[in-house]
Amino acid sequence: MSDHGRGGGRRGGGRFGGGGQFGGGGRDRGRGPGGGRGRGGGRGGGEDLVNRSRGGFDSGGGGQGGGRGGGRGGSQRGPDIHHKTTPAYPLRPAFGAMGRKLSLWSNYFELKVPQNVTLYRYNIGELSPAATPKKTVLIIRELMRQCEIPNLVVVTDFKKFILSTPGKIPGGPIMSMTVHYPPTMNGMEPPRNQKPYTVPITQDKAYSLSDLSQFMGSTDPSAVYPAKEEMVQALNILCNYHAHTDDNVVTVGAHKVFRRNISAGNPGVVNLEGGLLGVKGFFASVRLATSRVLVNVNVCHSAFYRSGKLSELISAYRKSLIGDATAAERATYKEAAFLKRVKVQPTLKEGKSQLVHGLRTIWGYATKKDGEDLPENRRPKVSKHAGNAYEVSFWYEKEGQAPRYITVCDFFKEKYRMPLVSPNEPVINVGTLGRPVYLPVEVCNVVPGQAAKAKLSAAQMKEMITLAACGPGTNAHEIYTNGFKTTGLDTGTNSMTKLKQSGFTSVKKLIAVPARVLVPPRPLYYNNKPSDTKDGSWNLRERHFRKCGKLKLAPWSYIMLTTPGFKTNPYAQDPQGFLDSLKRELTKTGIEYSLPVTLRSHIVQLFNDGDADKVFIEASRILPKIRLLLVIFPSPLSAATYSAIKKQGDIIYGIATICVVGQKLKDTPSFAQYIGNMAMKFNLKLGGENHSVNFGSELQNTMIVGIDVTHPSPSSSEKAPSIAGMVASIDSNLGQWPAVIRRQGSRVEMVSRLDDMLLTRLRLWKSKGNAKYPDNILVYRDGVSEGQYETVIKKELPLLRKACASLYPPQQQKDGFPRITIVIVGKRHHTRFFPTNRSDAMEKTFNTPPGTIVDRGVTEARNWDFFLQPHNAIQGTARPIHYFVIHDEMFQGKRIQQHQKKLAANRLEELTHSLCYVYGRATKAVSVVTPAYYADIVCERARCYLNRLFDDSFSSDAKEAKASVEGIEIHPNLVNTMFYI
Repeated sequence: MSDHGRGGGRRGGGRFGGGGQFGGGGRDRGRGPGGGRGRGGGRGGGEDLVNRSRGGFDSGGGGQGGGRGGGRGGSQRGPDIHHKTTPAYPLRPAFGAMGRKLSLWSNYFELKVPQNVTLYRYNIGELSPAATPKKTVLIIRELMRQCEIPNLVVVTDFKKFILSTPGKIPGGPIMSMTVHYPPTMNGMEPPRNQKPYTVPITQDKAYSLSDLSQFMGSTDPSAVYPAKEEMVQALNILCNYHAHTDDNVVTVGAHKVFRRNISAGNPGVVNLEGGLLGVKGFFASVRLATSRVLVNVNVCHSAFYRSGKLSELISAYRKSLIGDATAAERATYKEAAFLKRVKVQPTLKEGKSQLVHGLRTIWGYATKKDGEDLPENRRPKVSKHAGNAYEVSFWYEKEGQAPRYITVCDFFKEKYRMPLVSPNEPVINVGTLGRPVYLPVEVCNVVPGQAAKAKLSAAQMKEMITLAACGPGTNAHEIYTNGFKTTGLDTGTNSMTKLKQSGFTSVKKLIAVPARVLVPPRPLYYNNKPSDTKDGSWNLRERHFRKCGKLKLAPWSYIMLTTPGFKTNPYAQDPQGFLDSLKRELTKTGIEYSLPVTLRSHIVQLFNDGDADKVFIEASRILPKIRLLLVIFPSPLSAATYSAIKKQGDIIYGIATICVVGQKLKDTPSFAQYIGNMAMKFNLKLGGENHSVNFGSELQNTMIVGIDVTHPSPSSSEKAPSIAGMVASIDSNLGQWPAVIRRQGSRVEMVSRLDDMLLTRLRLWKSKGNAKYPDNILVYRDGVSEGQYETVIKKELPLLRKACASLYPPQQQKDGFPRITIVIVGKRHHTRFFPTNRSDAMEKTFNTPPGTIVDRGVTEARNWDFFLQPHNAIQGTARPIHYFVIHDEMFQGKRIQQHQKKLAANRLEELTHSLCYVYGRATKAVSVVTPAYYADIVCERARCYLNRLFDDSFSSDAKEAKASVEGIEIHPNLVNTMFYI
């Protein structure tokens, strides 16, 4: 195990904004942390990647920093480090060595840790009286305002923990503090609703930063720092505390920060329409790497509600629904879901005085279910969902008057002498469903700085992507100039941050990391005819699919949809031109074309997504039974109609469907390419194989599995389940990946029926002519956060073993089979890489080239992980995928020969890279390893089947009850096919 030098020779020139961070160049030597000399960076030189007129992101030549440094000196005292013979995860066998070497920058800043300093952690207990989570945050914030202790740095996450350094909080290990909330403002009387809250605080643990430093620098591969995750959590609390207490910024979650001045027209803000704004901000998180602590800073984006009058927000949202074929009643449910949890500030008039009341959170519109916690004779009277001020009455008691029901309209006229201007607008509930509190929309203002959890429309998503699609030069410049300061890392100029006061020093310099570019594999077509790749892509021209499906054996037909108010299909009146073009392009790929089955009518008119059944009623009347149906949509394609058609075809009728947009079928220069993409879908759905890659003997008798789980969105029904999807190869050609879907508990990430799912894949493997069950099972598990790695080993791995134990013959099990390896596929991370020289960048985008792989510099030497970017990112900044091995028997297992173990890192990296080239729906490398990509598509298809629960805010009790028990079992005709493509 090597210990890498932290040094890296001097870099000439200035930093961003004056000569470039890595200007000047030259060769130098860097000193490693243990005092030994290590070879410094490579030779400088090279052109500027991006030159900005105001001191921009200049990549003129500096060398790569820090080679291999000397070993660390002996420790002054024994750190709190354990030594295990069996580490939690497989040790890194070696660093990868394949590919062309280059140097990159990464969006990390080094955080220099003070020595001989201890962080003390305290647990925050349950408040008395009890408070909601949001109110708890406000109470603890007030506590921290009152808790300034001389010579002591005290920070918190505002939820569970308080940290202090360099000493303990006075008061002993167990204490309680009293906070009056809402607080009394200076010179004013205490608020009428002020209460004293008791906050219990208990001293929990102490973390020595010296122990952390010694662990990171240890060359012992078996060294384990038990408090590693807790220490990272503590450092994140310390680093992010400034952003959470800075009045100039807004935080979203624990790690995202945005400037508070959020309004359309400001830099980094775009109008998404529909009452939302797209806002650019920054993400910051502490990471441990070999011999150093790093802070990952990245540009991030989020949607925010427009501040101002609530009536204007609702009006803007309603405009975004124009053209949606939803009924008026359904639209009010959508509005209620959009407004849920929005904070508003009521402004009321009493006489001539204007009263500003405290913040309120919208529960939704008034509903017939309101008042469940009230006596039946005191419950509100609401005539319909989203009733207006005339239609909503509540029980009103006032001294000197007989109790009675009063409408919201009459209440405001009587109490505030305020005739409502818009009494026909729906009334909002700012209480709860059980105990509602009603307000007219017109008296409420939306509080600034609120992130929206609403699902974005296709148009809004397009605008958000445009905002986010900034090149690597722009993003690196933003991170260096604005992100470093906004996230509170600027300890050099801001001496007031708790980070600075704790003795930490941040280095304003993007780190340099060594990288490699892997050689791409050559896709193979019919008769193993190869196709040359360029920049991660290749051409299907003059190539037949490796194995063609038989269209003659699968009767097919087509249907053209028409919808009132939308463009009609260009071939609706004369489809023969389209059919001739389809025949020509399908034949080019080797598919044996057959004429479509003639239907009574090939045109179906849809008025709403509930009419999708018409498509299949028409198709099922004909003999022979149709097995594949081409559905041609008008423009634009309706997401609800698409979901309905996929559900009908996949589950109810067992007819495979291919959906295309009619406007793209016009005879234009891109027409042939569009038909070619259709041909790839045709072939996969017919059981064919589009292309393959030569893996040699690497995948002999090996099944590759992809697993993913999709969860309900915040606006989904409470009864919406999570859905697990699994795909698996059926042979070494890797051309067909049939799938299985299972539903499970809502928002449960671990796959509860994994044994059952794998059983179906193993039986299918055996049924496809394989002599025995696979010797190896390589699992790419998507959708798991770092905190859940151990849970996968404890809960999912035993289920995989259980499935194998029930099928594998005793002798095969005795021989140690199957060997299972699990690799986590991490997509939702914030690590990015930037070329240091123009010659290493893509010509148009300046991104890192396809095949870029990084396994050191931003990783820990003990863990077996790497970042891989196999694809050519054509817009924005390329996002690599993080692969982390949590369990391995294939590459370093007990029965693996020693010479193979030495090559394990190269083998897995090259295998994963090549697997990105077998995606059957494109002639280019995809960003995510193919089995994980397919598993993600399977989960998205399952969302179509439960569209009403997942993506629709409206569902009546009857429909929701029906949907909650609705099955997602694939029709027997399609169960062993790639129906999801």
